[in-house]
Amino acid sequence: MWNWGEIALDTRPPIWYKRGMDSAQALRSDELAGSALAGWVCAAPEPGAGKLCPACPLKAEWSELRRQAGFYRSMHERACQREKALERKVEELEAKVRLREQELFGRKSERSQGLANAQGALARTDGPGRPRGHRRGTPGHGRKSYAHLPVQEEWIDLPKKECVCERCGLPFVANGDSADSEQVAVEVRAYRRRFRRRRYRRTCQCPRLPAIVVAPPPPKLIPKGRCDVSVWVKVLLDKYLFARPTGRLLADLATAGLGLAAGTVTDGLRRIAPVFEPVMDGIVARHLSETQWHADETGWRVFEPLDGKEGAGWWLWVFLSASAAVYVLDPSRSARVPEAFFAGVEGGFLVVDRFAAYKALTGVKAGKLLLAFCWQHVRRDFLDIARSWPVHETWGMSWVAAIGELVHLNHVRLDVLDSCFAAKRNRRCRRVRPARRGCAPDRRGDGRTPRRRTRPQRPPPPPLAHRLPRCLRRARRPGAARRGGLPPLEPLGGPPP
Repeated sequence: MWNWGEIALDTRPPIWYKRGMDSAQALRSDELAGSALAGWVCAAPEPGAGKLCPACPLKAEWSELRRQAGFYRSMHERACQREKALERKVEELEAKVRLREQELFGRKSERSQGLANAQGALARTDGPGRPRGHRRGTPGHGRKSYAHLPVQEEWIDLPKKECVCERCGLPFVANGDSADSEQVAVEVRAYRRRFRRRRYRRTCQCPRLPAIVVAPPPPKLIPKGRCDVSVWVKVLLDKYLFARPTGRLLADLATAGLGLAAGTVTDGLRRIAPVFEPVMDGIVARHLSETQWHADETGWRVFEPLDGKEGAGWWLWVFLSASAAVYVLDPSRSARVPEAFFAGVEGGFLVVDRFAAYKALTGVKAGKLLLAFCWQHVRRDFLDIARSWPVHETWGMSWVAAIGELVHLNHVRLDVLDSCFAAKRNRRCRRVRPARRGCAPDRRGDGRTPRRRTRPQRPPPPPLAHRLPRCLRRARRPGAARRGGLPPLEPLGGPPP
């Protein structure tokens, strides 16, 4: 007879599963149970062959066996589910490891290999390449001219020992001309500008006039400051145009003999900042008059303590248009920054990534601003999938090739529009050109009248123009957002090749 207590007390999962499933296979139905218990002797009268009697003592054990079989089966199903979940988690962790290895040790460029071949007939073919540099038989451009630079003449004389004849010792006499040559030089030196203001003494006896009149001092950018305007021009250009750190600038000025302290530069920049506020307001006004913008944000470290803010993490926002670029430094990454910047804008396209702050703008919810998600961010997502999941590499790279073809079609569309706009502009210029040169005598006696002009021929259509879809042939002009034009396809820095 089965020892059910031993089975119930055994806690090893393999034995549970094996014994329970074996028992379920042996006693899965009443018929099988009757045949399996045919050798047992029951004290109660038999109701029928192959069936258990209601008073049979084995009925409770048979029910318990079926219950345990169902219990082990459910445990097996849960174990299989846990195994599948663990397998999925392992795949995700391996994908993250491959992604981190690609970010640390892989190629940083997103340039696709063989993208021109994937684009097929739409790919640009520039013909066979030729070696770079000057080719034989072609005229050169000559030396670069520096005639715009001022000239500082320097006379060079012969040494005294060489200015006499070696045989007789008679001296040489200058004949008045010279052999000229030029060199481009840069003179970097620091000097002191000493202003000598003249004093004047009056020669009259008029009252209410001082006895001595002094010329006014020259204006200063910073009151009571010792640095000239030229010093601050160099600081501004070196810091904001050439993006050189202040420490290197101070070291460079020290080589020229000017030793400035870092505090002098930082305090001076803080004082002259209000001078550029009208310029900043004009740039922002010009920027907001456009109908197409790019927006992005990145982390920025600012070591300035603020009440209620921990750490030095700030955010640098950039808003770019065709005419200007505006940078906004703010400690927050919320939608408050772009909301305040685009306040009052009535319409346009805003090219952004999928950051949720742009979706929460009031202009976006009202339909005034149309969000155009950057295709290069979408392309980057497919590249990450292809690099992290080898099983989906073909699928991800197919999307990368499709996005590249879309960007190439947009370039072709813009080339077509540029050629069409150029031809239309040329026709308009010829139409409004004065007709005085093409005039002939009028037999009717009213002076001069223009001759009949031949209409300029339309330039031939550019290649691949007939293959463009109708939606890609629509012009991207100012105000296209209100007329249903196309949003731009390129991010801030343009599409990768």
